[in-house]
Amino acid sequence: EPETPATVDALHPSVSFEGVRFAYPGARQKTHEQVSFEIKAGERVGFVGPSGAGKSSIVRLLLRFYDPNEGAIRIGGHNLQDLTLRDIRSQIAVVNQDTYLFHGTVADNLRVGKPGASAEALEAACRAANAHEFVSLLPQGYDTVIGERGIRLSGGQRQRIAIARAILRDAPILVLDEALSAVDAANESIIQEALDRLMRGRTTLIFAHRLSSIIDADRILVLDGGAIAEEGTHTDLMSQNGVYHRLMSAQASERSTGAIDLDASLKPKRVEASTFSEAAEFVPTDAIVKAEGLGWMAAALELLKYIKPYKGRLAMTFGFGVTRVIAYIGIGVVSALAVRAVKTGEPFLDLLIFLAVLA
Repeated sequence: EPETPATVDALHPSVSFEGVRFAYPGARQKTHEQVSFEIKAGERVGFVGPSGAGKSSIVRLLLRFYDPNEGAIRIGGHNLQDLTLRDIRSQIAVVNQDTYLFHGTVADNLRVGKPGASAEALEAACRAANAHEFVSLLPQGYDTVIGERGIRLSGGQRQRIAIARAILRDAPILVLDEALSAVDAANESIIQEALDRLMRGRTTLIFAHRLSSIIDADRILVLDGGAIAEEGTHTDLMSQNGVYHRLMSAQASERSTGAIDLDASLKPKRVEASTFSEAAEFVPTDAIVKAEGLGWMAAALELLKYIKPYKGRLAMTFGFGVTRVIAYIGIGVVSALAVRAVKTGEPFLDLLIFLAVLA
């Protein structure tokens, strides 16, 4: 905290980085090298770049988890180092890729963003986030306990709860940090619709790996090599055939169902995601595979299908694993024999050679 913090009633929701240099403590290389940009109030700006380009580091610097080594970061013209953490973070709502929900009810998790929110405010936020429908079908509605990290909800449902929490917080600056990266195609359009509502009238920073989520941004900043390599709209950047164009082309080629839609005028059709029914069994989903009635033999046979291409490596792994254990045991035995031979005056050279081979 600053010794004499600036007194502010309401910060203007603009963000600027001025010649920021930054390296994580103990790191050999700088994450950012002379990064400068300005985001005006109400502007929607996308940040893209290859892995390791420093997108998430900008979020951490903006929330002041770290301070830059050089340069200044400002909100509303005020240097972050002159503001209290309370003032800084009251201005910002974040929707992350890995949404953290606490063990508690849906209502408890929503009120993390605004502790004194009424039941009507919770419902209004969930309606805006396209979450009210599935929440109302949970066994106890908003009073349903969702488990640690929201394990009893699907990935798309957790993300919509996070969006509702951000809507409830009603901060003027919104940060979307890979908010659609872990969402399947069935939920993407529903969540994108909710995000569009959330972004209205707010200064928005969108950090994206899935480039389709930043096509409609007012501006796109392309990070590469610790600096802003390119800047412009989607159309402008595609015409430059630079870093952005390469990222788009690479992502398009990775999609097994066809090329990515590069036309900003085309909107994905809404796909309704499945929700709980009142009679549905309330069990963990996502990443938890149900294998009822699958015995160990059947499971082993199923796994063997996936390792056939690697059977040679697998055999060598088992073979070397066994010989390594034998060698360890052999070293102990041969060492004892060598010590005994030295003690009794018997020849021990052959034992030393054998010991070296085992080692």
